[in-house]
Amino acid sequence: MMTAPNLSGARGVVVAAGIQLVIGLIVQRPWWVPDLLLVSLVVIYGTAGRTMDWTPALVGGALAMCLGGRAPLLVGFSYVGAAGLAVLASVRWDVSEREAQAVELALLETGLLALWMLMEHMLTFRTAFWSAGKILLTVACLPWMRRVMRPSHG
Repeated sequence: MMTAPNLSGARGVVVAAGIQLVIGLIVQRPWWVPDLLLVSLVVIYGTAGRTMDWTPALVGGALAMCLGGRAPLLVGFSYVGAAGLAVLASVRWDVSEREAQAVELALLETGLLALWMLMEHMLTFRTAFWSAGKILLTVACLPWMRRVMRPSHG
């Protein structure tokens, strides 16, 4: 049985990407910009239960491609893949609690940053240090994003 697209989830992804873009324009340091697009995907799939609606993942991937810089296809597919892992985690485990979402978010962000550092040939101690800070900053935004996105899930 096919379900209707989760447009409220897709709207949440668009809002998160917009906020991330505004923060990026203000701060202009990628290490100090939390990955709110990824946070929104983790919140959507963590709170939606056992859903297989790919609309938020595809919207997130498309937005990531638009904001992706040098390798937009790789960035877009990376976010769709990260959303796919979030879907699999929500099907396999109960990731509705904030602590479980924080662990999931930290793992996904680590994977995305590692992929980016390998792609850019920037895998050094210094970038690993800055990545750890970005991961902590992104996870710290989780409670706020859960409150912001709560109305989207009814």
